[in-house]
Amino acid sequence: MTDTTLDLGAAITIRNIQPIYSQLASHLQQTTPFIIDASKLTKVDTAGAQFLFLLHQTCIKRSLNVTWLPADKEICKQLALLAITIPPLIGSV
Repeated sequence: MTDTTLDLGAAITIRNIQPIYSQLASHLQQTTPFIIDASKLTKVDTAGAQFLFLLHQTCIKRSLNVTWLPADKEICKQLALLAITIPPLIGSV
């Protein structure tokens, strides 16, 4: 069985959260493993940061089998400035 990869794209902002949420919503209701690819992210606004944090917390709460492909270190720095910690998003950065 092949895992599904959900690509977060280059930006998560208030302007494009809805399509990203719609893409993820069905996977959050299932128990099949999936991959969240954050490796291309170059821009995250506060709404996007909150979305990522909520996504991470939901995956933990529901014990979902999720693998994160880590984001760029600049995205991790932006999240840290907002006091948002998402360990799998950081990876080995």
